[in-house]
Amino acid sequence: MSRTLLPAGPRSATAASGISDIRDENLYSAVLLQNGGAGPISFFTVPKGQAIPALKGAGSAVTTNQWQLLHGDHTTNFEKAGELGDGIGDAGIRGITLHLEAASFAPAAGAVPTLTAYGATNTEIADMQRKTSFELKVSKKPMFKSPFFAFPTVGGVVGALAQNGTAASTVVNDISTNGNPGSIRRLVRAIMASRRDTLEGVLTVAGGSSLLFRDATGAGTPSLCWCVLPSNIRGDVR
Repeated sequence: MSRTLLPAGPRSATAASGISDIRDENLYSAVLLQNGGAGPISFFTVPKGQAIPALKGAGSAVTTNQWQLLHGDHTTNFEKAGELGDGIGDAGIRGITLHLEAASFAPAAGAVPTLTAYGATNTEIADMQRKTSFELKVSKKPMFKSPFFAFPTVGGVVGALAQNGTAASTVVNDISTNGNPGSIRRLVRAIMASRRDTLEGVLTVAGGSSLLFRDATGAGTPSLCWCVLPSNIRGDVR
């Protein structure tokens, strides 16, 4: 059996002595991106129950979409700001992936399908790929940095939508799958993060630039962006 390398962080006083719970888990966190956003924004620094950090321009309104406002299980599994803590344990990070919330069409009888005012299309994805970079830090130390496109999605809506012409039609052909399996950025050497280290992922828009999403009015096409880190975890046994 191969050996799993993991950091040995300070254990909880109530943990069983000498034994650990080794498991496979995703560490994840999300931020909200809107038209006009500029500069950096951080993942993992805000825990569940608090407001999701937003990167938006001055002309974009605060989103009213409830799932984009507060952190819950759909956007993070961090109970402490920036720390894995005893609830998760020590991590050996095996991969890095970034995923953008997808827009969708709502087919209607006798009408042209309507695109949602939130979520990314190829317009937003291409803008992110040309303008943004991502860096993972452990206790402020830079561990990995690359352009946005170097961290393919772990899942999400992937496929095509076609309509018969431009006139109102009830015929819409849609093919979707939950991402391309195995497309994440896998790490040859795991990045170690103990339960007391501070973990931070920083998404940065290129200097002098801002996000140019398809709708500059209202909330400016609000779209969640997740950072997911597939990891080996050493947890406490109680």
